Amino acid sequence: MRTPTLRLGHAVLAGLGIALACVASCRGATYAEWVASYGLSGDAAGMTADPDGDGMPNLMEYAFDGLSPVASNTSPTVIYVQYQLADNSWTALGGGQGAPPVGAKCYTVIRFKKRTAAVMLSYVPQASRDLNIWAWGSSAIEEWTDELGYTYARATGSADVERKAFMRVKVRTLD
Repeated sequence: MRTPTLRLGHAVLAGLGIALACVASCRGATYAEWVASYGLSGDAAGMTADPDGDGMPNLMEYAFDGLSPVASNTSPTVIYVQYQLADNSWTALGGGQGAPPVGAKCYTVIRFKKRTAAVMLSYVPQASRDLNIWAWGSSAIEEWTDELGYTYARATGSADVERKAFMRVKVRTLD
């Protein structure tokens, strides 16, 4: 069985960021309850099915809390650029907010909301410079959760402002 992967790229060019977002709400505790709550059955209820045609398989819509398998969704993540300044403080830029300060280190960050009721899912944030080689784990990704329940993953290696950086979240079932 293929593992659905949400791949979102973020090119860090001249300090300009691209942000993608969604709003989340919870519906159905298990995957079976969740697809049934939308009236899906048969092939349309499969984890790799995409009944709404938005390019996101059902498993990904289930995993990222609050997405619908029967209505097109925007991305369940936000990707932005975070800069570490010379004094070790942090600032975030996204959506074309301008260039980073001179001498700042550039990091790509992905933000997403895990389905809290989904105990049978594994979320693996990954980072890449070329979309071919992906790195994950504590040596490549720093991960934390805020008070609103959003998970953040930051690639641990900084990049030059002109270089490309990509992040993705792999979701796997644990059964």
